Amino acid sequence: MKKFCQFLIFLLLGFLASAKIHSITLKNDNRKYIALSSFGFYQGGLLDIKLERFKITPENASGLFGFTLGRTTNDPKNPYFDNQENSISNDPSTVGLMYFILELKQRRVHINYNEYQIAYVYKNKDEALSCRSLSGEQEYKRKIEDRSQCDAYNLDLTAEFIDGYTYYSTNFTISIESIEEEGFYNLYFYNCPNYDSYEEISMDGKIQIIETNLGTYLSAEEIPLSILYNMMSMLFSITGIFWLYVLLRCKQPVQKIHYMMAVLIFLHAISLALYSVNYHFMKRLGMNSPLWITMFYIMRFLNQMLFFVVLVLLGAGWNITKPVLIMREKVVLITVVILQISANVIKIISYENQQYIMHFLSLERADLSFNFLTFGCSLFPIIWSMKRCRVVCISDNTLYNFERLRMFRHFYVMVAFHIYSNFILVVLLQMSVPFQYAWLGKMFKEAVTYILFVFTAYKFRPNFNVKNRNEKDTTCTYYIDRDSKS
Repeated sequence: MKKFCQFLIFLLLGFLASAKIHSITLKNDNRKYIALSSFGFYQGGLLDIKLERFKITPENASGLFGFTLGRTTNDPKNPYFDNQENSISNDPSTVGLMYFILELKQRRVHINYNEYQIAYVYKNKDEALSCRSLSGEQEYKRKIEDRSQCDAYNLDLTAEFIDGYTYYSTNFTISIESIEEEGFYNLYFYNCPNYDSYEEISMDGKIQIIETNLGTYLSAEEIPLSILYNMMSMLFSITGIFWLYVLLRCKQPVQKIHYMMAVLIFLHAISLALYSVNYHFMKRLGMNSPLWITMFYIMRFLNQMLFFVVLVLLGAGWNITKPVLIMREKVVLITVVILQISANVIKIISYENQQYIMHFLSLERADLSFNFLTFGCSLFPIIWSMKRCRVVCISDNTLYNFERLRMFRHFYVMVAFHIYSNFILVVLLQMSVPFQYAWLGKMFKEAVTYILFVFTAYKFRPNFNVKNRNEKDTTCTYYIDRDSKS
């Protein structure tokens, strides 16, 4: 256990480079394409790209390398990039794309895009800012001239020879200068020779990307998140205080599981508060604060772990209908803990390194799979409890037993709805709304979690009605008989 804690701390401290100021190092990278960045830009946004000491092995000056910038209005994923693993087209006339082609022989970066220009390109950030200071008439003339010369617009590509290798460098800035140019932009880098060459070409170099948006480093859909998480943190904190008040004033016996539920509420509130602080630092500095992000990951890990532990214990009826867990419930509990440890480690790696690392999609799919399996495992104790209560209700037809059966059934429906919301509804919502409102998906997710917490606290409250334990109830008999026939 001690070695695992040391490994977790090392992992947290070793991946504290997450930022909107990306510094991507390529070393013997033979990928066909690299997803560099995804960012929602408002009018006035800037995307500064710097390529330094770019080298290809073996050298192939006639090979085609370069950046591709695509824009969408609502879906974070441009459909153009769906099938780029096997083929690539350099014709930008079909979709809103910009190509920045590294012409190594000519020592230049050729810019190619269709008549629907999605953004303006400058040699550097200073030039972009200086052009914004022009008067309205001068700005209009400059844009007309730029549009007429867009097919022949080139940028400098410097080359230097070191130890027998040629290293290339370039720098350019993309400016979002009108409301029509706003959108969600996806930046990719392509190694085109590897699409049809039998000999793979590897790349070395460094790519630095700085994204700014209305005086902030946050993407358009991330700007409201700091306020959102702060408000949700306050809501969960107030709910936790009220739950403690109920437990302290309750005349019925209060079990350990009820206090665990209180701890879970406060852990979730603290996690949301740290999430809000993290976005605050990202907004101002373009990078995470090492102290706050470490605290956030620790709290998030504890919150997720306790959430599923409480879910399994409540589903098994621990301290509610029975004092101990049976063997199969213990196996489910251990499995859930192992799955959550794996999911949290994978989430840290993918979140901190973001989408430009190798096997990013594999990490995302693994994280999704582990979380889905964890939720699936947590349903088994609820199903077993429903089956057990149904058998008891048949042999001892009292209102109390029927209420227990109905309680577990309602709990099962609520947990199933929570799973459906997290894995399907949130994704559909984010795909349906414009890019700047994608934060509504996160708000919906937190709202569903809050409803689950409140519903669970109400159903498993300590003053559960036990006064009718010995009363017969015909409704219960009808309910069980109907289920038996079905």
